[in-house]
Amino acid sequence: MSYDVSSLKREHEILISGLNNEQRIIYNSIMEAVATKRGGMFFVYGHGGTGKTYLYRTILSGIRSKGKIALAVASSRIAALLLPGGRTAHSRFHIPINVNDDSTYDIKQRTQAAELLSKTSIILWDEAPMAHRNCFEVVDRTLRDILQIEDPQNAEKPFGGKVVVLGGDFGQILPVRILCKILLTPYPGLENKYTDPSYLQDRAILAPTSEVVEELNDYIVSSLNGEVHEYLSSDSICKASSNVPDQDLLYTVEFLNTLRFPGLPNHKLTLKIGRDPR
Repeated sequence: MSYDVSSLKREHEILISGLNNEQRIIYNSIMEAVATKRGGMFFVYGHGGTGKTYLYRTILSGIRSKGKIALAVASSRIAALLLPGGRTAHSRFHIPINVNDDSTYDIKQRTQAAELLSKTSIILWDEAPMAHRNCFEVVDRTLRDILQIEDPQNAEKPFGGKVVVLGGDFGQILPVRILCKILLTPYPGLENKYTDPSYLQDRAILAPTSEVVEELNDYIVSSLNGEVHEYLSSDSICKASSNVPDQDLLYTVEFLNTLRFPGLPNHKLTLKIGRDPR
């Protein structure tokens, strides 16, 4: 609520003038749902570079310039940085680190976090395909439980009747990953080329998952000459979750170090110093 409304109005006028026809159709549909308070769930699909972030910024500035609350979240911290006022979905909605079918939420009724969600006009969630379905189910249960106080019928509506905009690119995920086990075998004759920096510097190795990328990186680094340098992350619990006093006991540093998330480096990064053969 502390946004500069006058500045946002000017920004919104500039952004909306740059929308193309397809973006404007999406924009009008979402803004109409917010204005009429009829709720609804939308998915903005598009590959990288098609203007999704530009559309998100236009929607956020349009909502906030009217004095309304728009929550912008993303499945990774890197993507959240691209959204004005963006945060990770786990931080904003208090989603458990390890989610499953039985996961519960940490936002209680009649708390400040619950009041914020109650007054929110729209939730915009970028990089949605990168999140597990249980994350959305936890948020759905949270909103239904909180918003049924205002209207008992909200308990039967998706996300409690809020306008929710999901966005992302389904081309960034592989549905076949859950159907088969990926086995990595180098092509015959390429084993020695992987250890030749002059061969690797002008090429990109494509891999289906982050795990395969890590296997390739470890294999290449172990084959190169030079001293190994290890860099470790400094993990800690976000203090925003103030409703959980024993969070440091629930999630130890050793446990945090084992977590791996898309778009973020692992706890340990192994590098070797080498020279450019050029």
